[in-house]
Amino acid sequence: SFLATTQANRPNANCDPITIDGQVTTQTVIYDSTAPTTAFTTPVGAAGAMVYRNTTTSYNVFRTITEAIAGFGGSSTWKLQRQIATITAPNTCGTFANDTTAGNSTTGTTTGSVSTAQTLVAAKCYRWLANATDLNGNVAAQVTSATVLVDTTAPTTAFSTPPAGTTVLNATTYSV
Repeated sequence: SFLATTQANRPNANCDPITIDGQVTTQTVIYDSTAPTTAFTTPVGAAGAMVYRNTTTSYNVFRTITEAIAGFGGSSTWKLQRQIATITAPNTCGTFANDTTAGNSTTGTTTGSVSTAQTLVAAKCYRWLANATDLNGNVAAQVTSATVLVDTTAPTTAFSTPPAGTTVLNATTYSV
């Protein structure tokens, strides 16, 4: 005989009770309590690490998404949210907030290595948040990418001569 029970916290089709056919067929039920995982491969580095760019050309954010059993579908997806901050001082980003511009919050059901093209703006910092929920309601821990700082302003240098009346000892000559 077969005893079918419903797991209240697993509401989707692959965990519903099974009806045995009249042929005494053996049924296998896999209980999936394993959350999907997400990890960033680009930008390279752990959350808080800084990656510098001197161009605003398209930038691809890569991440690896794994889900071994239930999969994704319907409203059970992975999500990528871009956050943006202003550069407040050299090598320093201000407070990050979700970038609400169209296209900066994406979802999908693809697993494996996933790439999302992003357009970056100068004098801004960017980071991305990724999370996922599988068809059984298992939720991945949210992960944060490294930070990308976009600085397109070249550094400047200035040479000046000593003020009139200054005594120069051991003068150095510079050629540029």
